[in-house]
Amino acid sequence: MNKLNQVLVPVLLVAVAWLMYRDFSHRASSQTEPPVIKLPAKKDDGKGTKIAFINADSLLKQYDYFTETKSAYEAKAERAEKSLEEKAKKIEAEYMMYQQKAQTMTQEQLRNAEQSLMMKQQDLAKEKEKLTKQLIEEEDRLNKELREKVNAYMKKLSEKNGFDYVLSYQKGSTLIYGDPAFDITTEVISDLNKQYNEEKKKK
Repeated sequence: MNKLNQVLVPVLLVAVAWLMYRDFSHRASSQTEPPVIKLPAKKDDGKGTKIAFINADSLLKQYDYFTETKSAYEAKAERAEKSLEEKAKKIEAEYMMYQQKAQTMTQEQLRNAEQSLMMKQQDLAKEKEKLTKQLIEEEDRLNKELREKVNAYMKKLSEKNGFDYVLSYQKGSTLIYGDPAFDITTEVISDLNKQYNEEKKKK
């Protein structure tokens, strides 16, 4: 894989995984009612903190909104990459052609050829910089939209179910163990996908 793909495409995954660890902020709630999730009885006198948790890896892999936007983003990045590669190959081919004809060209022709190639290389560098900036801006927008969707949903879900905390974990995280009875990942993914598919139908 070349550098553009290595740098830009994985950025969305890394940024979103990090965002899932942040405390969910107070934002506008979704219009669709979240499900009532049954958790086991509290293990103390009934006045303890009510906690649930979700698997962030599973959420990112199975949340339709994320997988679809990620796929579209990767396709756009790939198209940009191929476009730049094709233009770079054309410049390289032109350079090789001038090298072959150099002995039969006048000094003025050589200078003009060098200037032409240099301008094309500069234009290509500017285009690459512009495309990189556009992809980064789009990544930021997608991250913001994902964060707002998840934050709003989790806030409403917590209010409805009385959760004091909803934790997220993934492989290598600081959460070493969690009672599977408090894992609400399946319910959350199912409901988020239901809401997302309903939103798509309305568009």
